[in-house]
Amino acid sequence: MFIKPDLCRALLHTLSGPGLAVRHLSQARYDVVVVGGGIMGSSTAHWLASRREGLKIGVIEPDPSYNTSATTLSVGGLRQQFSLHENIQIGLYARDFMRNYPYSLFGDQVNTSTVPDVRFQPHGYLFLASEAGYDILKDNHQNQAECGASTVMLSTSQLNEKFPWLNTDGVVAGCYGGDHEGWFDPWALLQAFKLSAVSQGVEYITGRATSFEHSDGQPCQVSVTKADGSGVEVDFDKLLIAAGGDSGHVGLLAGIGMGQGDMGVAIPVEKRKRYVYVPHCPEGPGMDCPLV
Repeated sequence: MFIKPDLCRALLHTLSGPGLAVRHLSQARYDVVVVGGGIMGSSTAHWLASRREGLKIGVIEPDPSYNTSATTLSVGGLRQQFSLHENIQIGLYARDFMRNYPYSLFGDQVNTSTVPDVRFQPHGYLFLASEAGYDILKDNHQNQAECGASTVMLSTSQLNEKFPWLNTDGVVAGCYGGDHEGWFDPWALLQAFKLSAVSQGVEYITGRATSFEHSDGQPCQVSVTKADGSGVEVDFDKLLIAAGGDSGHVGLLAGIGMGQGDMGVAIPVEKRKRYVYVPHCPEGPGMDCPLV
């Protein structure tokens, strides 16, 4: 896919305005409606549009500023240090995607000066274990190695040599991902996916999904309430819920968890508070410190 520089600039200007809707609602029916325009919803819209030309896709997002979105509140971490093979393989795909960005998203002909800079910092994750957690760390590393990840186990002496600033009291081993892991600017990557999706005809509807209509027990229409209180009804063939911590709630609005068969199983997602600590350490290791 090739995006002309003037189109990129125009789209970026539109996307930068939190009060602006990206493309006006041009139709009342979509092949796919995505509820939630964060990085999961926008990336899904991008991949669907990329793989099936002509697919009519609408994305419902109540807040284009993403002030309280899980996307923009996240660290933006990328790692392969998981225990499940499936998660490790997703991490490997993400590693290769990020290494090749922006070409992995926009194609080989993209002008890199016209797309968001995600500022990937490949400084790795460092997991530490005490004696009690050593076997878990070792087993997880074995799973990572089986999937082709390049994480390495480090003894206490190796940790002290590689990270002389690290206090290893009570630490018996660590697992380090090196430059295959790191973090990026989640806002920038979100805008990149959104930019690509819009350039391929995806329409963003600024409003909140408030209720659904059903046909033969399946959701087929969503009522969207806009910021000014007005509403619009949107019909669809397929529904995808990517509303972050609100996905369980949106699912109940759509009748998921209240019907028969598959519709009788609720989406097991709810909001949980998380904390990220950023210590003030002027004499610390510097910006190349891994996420510990």
